[in-house]
Order: sequence, then C-alpha cells, then structure tokens
Amino acid sequence: VIVDEAHSCAPGPGVRHLRFELLRKLAEDRSRHLLLVTATPHSGKDEAFGSLVGLLGPEIARAAAEGRDIRDLLGPRMVQRRRPDIRKYLETTTQFPRRLEKESKYLFSEAYSRLFRRVLEYIQGSMSEVEAGTRQHRIRWWSALALLRALSSSPQAVAATLRTRAAPADGQTAREADEIGKNLVLDQDALDGAEGMDAVSGSAEEDEGAAGGPDQRKLRDLAREAEALSPSEDAKLQVLVKEVKALLIEGYAPIVFCRFIETAEYVWRHLRDALEKDSAWKGRTETACVNGTLAPEDRQARIDQLDREFIGDRLPVLVATDCLSEGINLQGLFTAVIHYDLAWNPTRHEQREGRVDRFGQRAETVKCLTLYGANNPVDGIVLDVLIRKHKIIKDRTGVAIPVPMDSNDVLAAIMEGFNFRSAWTGHDAEQGEFDFGQDLLLKRNRLHDAWEDAANRDKETRTRFAQRAIDPAEVARELEELRASAGDREALRWFLHRSLERLGAVVTPSGTSILVNPRALPAWVKDQTGLREPARYEFGDEPAKGAVVPTRSHPMVAALAAHVLETALDPVGHGGGSAASRAGYVKTDAVRAMTTLLLVRYRYDISVGRGEARRTDLAEDVGAFAWRWGPAGPEYLPPGEAEALFSAEPTDNADPALARDKL
Repeated sequence: VIVDEAHSCAPGPGVRHLRFELLRKLAEDRSRHLLLVTATPHSGKDEAFGSLVGLLGPEIARAAAEGRDIRDLLGPRMVQRRRPDIRKYLETTTQFPRRLEKESKYLFSEAYSRLFRRVLEYIQGSMSEVEAGTRQHRIRWWSALALLRALSSSPQAVAATLRTRAAPADGQTAREADEIGKNLVLDQDALDGAEGMDAVSGSAEEDEGAAGGPDQRKLRDLAREAEALSPSEDAKLQVLVKEVKALLIEGYAPIVFCRFIETAEYVWRHLRDALEKDSAWKGRTETACVNGTLAPEDRQARIDQLDREFIGDRLPVLVATDCLSEGINLQGLFTAVIHYDLAWNPTRHEQREGRVDRFGQRAETVKCLTLYGANNPVDGIVLDVLIRKHKIIKDRTGVAIPVPMDSNDVLAAIMEGFNFRSAWTGHDAEQGEFDFGQDLLLKRNRLHDAWEDAANRDKETRTRFAQRAIDPAEVARELEELRASAGDREALRWFLHRSLERLGAVVTPSGTSILVNPRALPAWVKDQTGLREPARYEFGDEPAKGAVVPTRSHPMVAALAAHVLETALDPVGHGGGSAASRAGYVKTDAVRAMTTLLLVRYRYDISVGRGEARRTDLAEDVGAFAWRWGPAGPEYLPPGEAEALFSAEPTDNADPALARDKL
C-alpha cells in the first residue's frame, strides 16, 4: 500500500481521524508492505508524528506513545531526500528553480488608519465589559481576533466579519468557544482544501439583544465605514497593483494568495480593472479568481481554462485563497507567488510557494513576495515571531523546520496579552518596528530558542536518515529491472508514434516530443482514447508549455494499448481497423536463420489467505520466447536476445505467398 501525502493522515479531527484509522487497520497485517510518502512528515506536533510513524511497526508506536527517542528505530525505515540529493542522481539531472524572496511594505492610509483605531476602541470596550475566562469573554476574544485578521486583509473582509455571526458563539462553554475559534480564526493545518478554511469567522453576537442594540449598531456603523473605503484609500491594494505590474514586465506570471473569500474577490476585481485600464497591459493578461466557493473539480477546471487562454505573449494572473495552497500543481503556468495576506502558520507560506517552486517548473527562477503593513501591529507580530524566523532557519539549514509547537497557540497567547491600541498609538512607522513590550519578547524568545533546538536536532536527523544510506547500485539495479519489464520513455514514445500513425493520425516528431493530429482517426478510436484535439506529447526532461507528459498509466495510453491488443486478437470484431497484427512474417538482417518469436501472456492463479478466508486472484505477465532452426533442431534464444527482436526492422519485402504459407 503506497500512501501519498501521508501527513494528511496524521491523527486529528474529522477526515484525518478516519484516514488514520483506515491506515492503522491496514498496517495491522504485518505481511502487508506499507510505504508512506510525504514532503512534510513533521508538522511540529510530536504526538501526531509519533502516531503516523507508529504505523511502521508496533515497537515504534510503543516508543512514541511512551515519549522515548524513536530515531534509532526509524533509521532502517525512513529516508529523507532533499533537492541536493536528487539534482544529480544515477546519471540523471533534475532541474529545480531558484527562489528569489522579497518583502514589500505599505502604510495604512489616513482613512484606513481611522477605521483601525475605531475597531481597536470597540474591541477594548467590548472586552472590558465581561469577566475574563467566561464563555462570553472567550467569544468576544475570538471575535476580536477575527476582526484583527480581517483588518489586516481588506475592507471587504472587515465588513463581512462585522456582519457575520461569531462562530464561537455556538460553543456552550468557554472551552468549546475556544475550540471553535481556534479552528476557524487561526491557520490550522489544511485538510486538502477543507470547506470553510477561507471563510470569515464573524464577530456579531446573536445573544447581544435586539438587532437595534448599541453593540449591533456599532458593528453596522463600522461595517458601513469599511465598505465606504475606496480602492485609492487601500494602500495595500495599490502596492499590490504596482508589484504585479513589475512582475509582469519581467515576464513572471503571479498567483496572489489571500486569506478570505471576500478579499480574493475584491482584489481580483480591482486588479483586473487596473490591468485593463493600463494601456501597457490591456488585452495582454488573463485574470481569474479561485476560492472556497468553488467545488474542488471546478477549481481545477478554472485553472485548466486559464491555461487554455494563456496564448502568445498573454500572461495569466490568478487570485486565490489557501484552498489552492495544497493538492493542485501550478508550476506549469505560474512563476511567482504574492502573499497578499500573511499566513499565521509558516508552513502555509511554504505550501503556497510550493505550488510554483517544485519539480516541473520550467523557469530558472521563481519569485516570492510578502506584503505587510509597516504600521500594522498584527502583521508586525506575525512577521517577527514566525515568518522571518522561519526564513532565517531555512536559509541556514537548507530545509524548512516546522514550528516546534503549535504556532496558533503561540500567536494566540502572545496576542491575548498584547495591547494593540497602545502599540498603535506609540508606533513610529518610519522605524519599521513595534515596541511589543517585555512579556511578548519573553514569549517570542522562548519560541525562537525552542525552534533553534529543533533545527539542531533536525541536522542530526538528516544525517541519520540521509539518502546516502541507500546503496545507489541497488537502486540502479531495481530501476533497470523495472524499465526492462515496463519500458522506458523511449519505448512509450515508440508505441504512441507507431500505433497512432497506423490508425490514421498524423504524427510529427519535434525534438523530444511528438505532435499528434487525430483528425483522421476512426471515430470509435477517438471515443476509446479521448483523443479528439491536436496535442503535443513530451518525453524529455523539460516539457514545453501545454505539452502532455504521458506515462504508461495515462488514461489515453492505457486505452490505446487495450485497443491495439484487442484489435490484433480480433480484427473482424473491431471493424478491421488495427495498429498491430496477431502474427506476422518479416525478412530482416537481425537474424541469420529462420527464427520464431512469440509474445507469450502468462496467467497465474494466486491463492491468498487461509481456510474460509482463502480466495484466488488472477495475475498476468508477458514474456518473449524465441528459437531458430539449426542443424540439430531448434536453438532457444536467451531472453534478452529474444526481446531485442521486437525492435528488428524489415530489410526486404516478403513474398506474400511465402508469408501466408509460413503463418
């Protein structure tokens, strides 16, 4: 059993718990092989990591549960591969882009600053009216935090938060309110684009009294003030437009990541209009917006549509929420990432940037830009406590080290004890730093010290789990056997070229690819393979824009292979159209005597289980079997020599009568 994105199966609420239980039951059968594949095995939570790797063996699970060091037990079972390990490996070079990073700051306009101050005054007044630790206090605290996040995002996010009922109000106790608030307001680890991850949490309380109560009226007034802000008064939006145009001039295609649906749609509308009004970019860009209001399949469809419209010198611009930060590869279309909203989890930043900075990216460099408010204390905390420290450690170690504890808990604890109003009034924006006070600095320093310790431990772990522990000769031998039985890229290219050409398609070689025009293919072949439009199939290491990189398991390849086999065995039943024959007679210089070559299909009945649980499975394999006639009778050819005869080319025309006689 091979589990990709295995970190999404670590124990947790809802879907994750079910995934983990499924894997746990599968792993109970110790005769079953289990391979866990992930780029982020450790999210910073030791308990979840211990449970996940505990699937590899009961002794590991016991050691992890008891809090013992499990590295020695993991040694024979875990391999960590980094980019330097595979850039040059087994005489193969794998290209990865170079990542360029930059921060871009902005200052709130006077109108936005006025709104920020009014919201801070409302928060301070609201919190002072309730007793600390009570359910009402926790609801208001999470409502306040939701408002601060929205203020750092966009006027539309602020208005939506002010007009939406606070989700923590559904909690019957202070603890339940905290749990709901943590899941919705903070940046929890994503569950494959889980529903609601980009929705506002809300700040209005249903039990505040009648809709016309003073607190409700304050919220409505603040919402109207936010909605009244014009794009010209949103300095963050203006800086984004400037930075996007700068990237486009350099030839980069950017993705702009936002925290909230409302922000994404607001940014998309104004960015699209700004580009269309600019004579330098009118008609030269195609913009799109993808967020959690779309079903997963519709998100992919929107990306595919953008890809089709990316023609000539037109450049795509995508505005998205974190529903796209995992699970969808965007490296074939985009070359830059802009963090419009700061994530409150450094791993989320890595996930966003990983959409473009990954294998298959054809650009030599990708750019990652982080926007932040120089006079925004919320951005100041997130940058100082998490984002910049994460980058410092990554630059030094070469790998991303997760926060050694729950970053959401850290931020919540820091912000709960922080006087934002005081920091706001005492801040000099020109200095670029806030005076966070002694208590915050102590909490930050404790986190950073723990983070450094984690980085040092990771260095030792990388040595223990390094790829060099695997003998390359063993890997090369396995790879050679796999290629011999399954065929390499050149074999796949040969098959597609020959079979499609014989079925009537126009196939034109072009460097390491083939161009296929299926216009003349029989209709039923088009239906079986789904091949109806001209396409480029790439077999090299650097696929061209829009090219399909086929594999043996690609649906079109599998359908074509099935068609070729079926029509060869029963040409009459398939209308006579076939790319291959069941038998043939060829004159070639590849042999020195009459030689018979068979492609043999083996079928095996495999018995599985015992007693009443015993069942029989069918397995198939193919092999080459050949012999030539000599003075003493048939001489059987070694397997390698027999297989080579499948590539033999005719060197003379065969006599039709003789061919019929021999067959």
